Amino acid sequence: MPLDKKLHFAVCLGITLLLYPLIGWWSAGTAIATGFGKELYDWRDYGGFSWTDIIADIAGTAAGAVMIAIIKLFIL
Repeated sequence: MPLDKKLHFAVCLGITLLLYPLIGWWSAGTAIATGFGKELYDWRDYGGFSWTDIIADIAGTAAGAVMIAIIKLFIL
């Protein structure tokens, strides 16, 4: 997996996990919106929009959501 996709995954995972205590499940939407906004920026300024980056964003967000659900189920 290219470094760019790993960064998209990691950033969206981090956004989801870090913002969850503050805004709940809205953190997942915030992570996806951030990733989509980044792609719109790339499209406007660099002429490229990557759907594979969006998929990495969704995967990172989903991983964060699963981690939160497991923590809530087994720890809290």
